[in-house]
Amino acid sequence: MIYSSTDGITFDSLTTSRTNDTLLIFSTINLINSINPITYFKVKAVNSGGESSFTEVGAAIPSSESSSILIVNGFDRTDGTVNTFDFVRQHGSSVFANGRTFDFASNEAAISGGIQLTDYRIVDWILGEEGTVTSVFTSQEQTKISDYLESGGSLFISGSEIGYDLAGNYASTEDKTFYANYMKAKYIKDDVGKYATIPASGGIFDGIDNFNFDDGTHGTYDVNYPDGIQPISSAVRLIDYDGATYETDGCAGIGYEGVFGSSATSGKLVYLAFPFETIYPESARDSVMARIIAFLDRPSSIEQTTVLPEKFAILPNYPNPANPGTIFPIIFGKNVTSTQISIVNLLGEEIFSTRIELANRNGYDFQWNGRTNSGKPAPTGMYLIKISTAGESAVRRFTILR
Repeated sequence: MIYSSTDGITFDSLTTSRTNDTLLIFSTINLINSINPITYFKVKAVNSGGESSFTEVGAAIPSSESSSILIVNGFDRTDGTVNTFDFVRQHGSSVFANGRTFDFASNEAAISGGIQLTDYRIVDWILGEEGTVTSVFTSQEQTKISDYLESGGSLFISGSEIGYDLAGNYASTEDKTFYANYMKAKYIKDDVGKYATIPASGGIFDGIDNFNFDDGTHGTYDVNYPDGIQPISSAVRLIDYDGATYETDGCAGIGYEGVFGSSATSGKLVYLAFPFETIYPESARDSVMARIIAFLDRPSSIEQTTVLPEKFAILPNYPNPANPGTIFPIIFGKNVTSTQISIVNLLGEEIFSTRIELANRNGYDFQWNGRTNSGKPAPTGMYLIKISTAGESAVRRFTILR
């Protein structure tokens, strides 16, 4: 039986009989998504012997375009933690708040090859408080992650026990090698004892407000053993623990852009030493995800070649969310002399329009200052940009976050 939800909390059964009517199931899901774009779902098996337990909660956003972001749930631990198996709610809603769609998979599906990491530009791997008992990354998962990063993938991982499990006293030689080569970190300590963070100067989070993660009183779970880590091998420090000493306690997050293993292809990594889903409030979580996506999604500064669309397309804008403005890279696929640009809200109301004259160009970076035709700042919300030229048009969704 399949159960669906628009909030990930209250679920209704899509089928009440023993049927395999896939068309019925997904037409119902699409109906729900006409109201709320994110559909959450969980499944249980039913036979004459009774009913199984529910699976973890999954989620997805139907789209006419293939999603470039995959969320993987790798948080399977139940002993010594609070695991509601639904943290795709926080990850997925923050991805959607930044104007992006996503697909979802369990870590078991990634291991088995049921889904290919290399089909996605960005992989967000949820690790929560996954630790030694259930293993942060098995040898099979390490192979999948290594191959993905070496192929030029962009990985976001977050969890409080990653360093402890892969580089602590009980870690194997293979685990420690993987941690150094692919997590680009040095493990400093098991419990920093802090719940507040400060974005590091010059890092991708520089400029956003300080934020906290849950001590057990903010709706997820108590992150009572956040790791302390330090960057190595050209990785950089992104987030500090407020009140901690970097030399002895380490930091709370690192980033890396460059090659992994023996590959000559550049990949990217953002690694938080505490679980992303525990960041609060929601606005802070969305702001952190905005910076992560902007970093992981933009072309690498050291990539040897860049493959661009051969036809008219609007590439992902940056930053997204826009605050106050943003840049939209446009590929026309042929030389054009002018283009019409309009921005509308979700009610279909045009808030901005302009016509750009071009000198016979096949590409253009349109920079918008976030203001309407009347000169007022556009309010927080989701918008569509439409660009038309030479009888063709393209549309992309984006977010403004004030």
